[in-house]
Amino acid sequence: MKSFTFPSLLPAFPFLHLRYFIVPYFLRFLSVLKAEQLRGLVELEPSCKWPKLTLAATLTRLQAALLQTSTSGVEGDAAGEAGAASEEGAAYLAELADLDPLRKGYYASLLAGPHSHGGAA
Repeated sequence: MKSFTFPSLLPAFPFLHLRYFIVPYFLRFLSVLKAEQLRGLVELEPSCKWPKLTLAATLTRLQAALLQTSTSGVEGDAAGEAGAASEEGAAYLAELADLDPLRKGYYASLLAGPHSHGGAA
């Protein structure tokens, strides 16, 4: 039985190119836009926890999208941007732990990662 690799299937199914190359960049673009909007909301309402929590989750998704696009070798600085997004998200989670001490453990588990609290990735 002949095994098929992605490059051998690309001429027969050109739409595969969209899934593996364009979709990660589109998700990255949407995450950057959403993060910018949420940053503005956090500036307007610095004591509100929901924009900070949503921004931390968006930055986590942005970090994953940046790392996914950096593995293709096209983006040179994507790994650095992913690290910056991770640090910013961690800072917002630390602020949330101070703002909402009753859920400090929840924010600590989010900061530790998805596998530490049993959540699905």
